Amino acid sequence: GHRLLIESMIKENKNVLIVIGSIQESRTNKNPFTYQERKKMLEICFNNSIHILGLEDIGSATKKQWADYVIKEVRSKGLNPVLYYAGDDEDASWFNMRLNVKKIDRVTKGWGFSGTTLREKLRNNEDVSDIIANEKILEFIKDIKWV
Repeated sequence: GHRLLIESMIKENKNVLIVIGSIQESRTNKNPFTYQERKKMLEICFNNSIHILGLEDIGSATKKQWADYVIKEVRSKGLNPVLYYAGDDEDASWFNMRLNVKKIDRVTKGWGFSGTTLREKLRNNEDVSDIIANEKILEFIKDIKWV
């Protein structure tokens, strides 16, 4: 689903920024990869077509607080975000009224699996080649040790 969003962003925009949240977390059920691993996989898939910014969580933030934090941090890098790509209504609701939002249904137009499925397979040390088609990504993650 995220790949679909990013491919749409690249196709439709001159400059694309991907913000990776929860960079302080890794090897958890929700965030199995480190920030550096997530960043590297994006670079492998999208080469120089995107810019990447990592942000730590800010605690028990509300949707409004998180969206304001993200926008503030992006602007602190000299960028002026105007459009946010969302994969579902819940995601879109975080940035409504702050940025223009474009929703791309990553669930029904995606590849037929969820991130949860991938995370479960990784945690159980199962083969993920049926989910990850990119050979370079498969090669990259093959030596990662899952706890």
